[in-house]
Amino acid sequence: MERPMNVTISASRLGGLIGFISGNSKRRTIERGIQSLNRNGYHVIMVVDDEWGSLGLILRLLLLIVTLGLFTLEPGHIVIGERDEEPSPARTATPRARVQVGN
Repeated sequence: MERPMNVTISASRLGGLIGFISGNSKRRTIERGIQSLNRNGYHVIMVVDDEWGSLGLILRLLLLIVTLGLFTLEPGHIVIGERDEEPSPARTATPRARVQVGN
């Protein structure tokens, strides 16, 4: 029986004027995360909003002030994927099986 193998990726986005001009929306960010998982053979189970604490908010405000509103970091999304784990040769081999290496 194959066990599912899970993976999480963080789909981040840009904020500020640069993020606004580039059209960096939530939908496009999630689509990029889903496409990344699909290319690697995973299917998406769930998408969760990433949340920052107080330190993240302070860092974001400092970046906005220093860059005069041009750039800041935005909390993105966590995309969770799953695929069936491919059985390793050691797991599928019977105890009586022989493996030859080399010539």
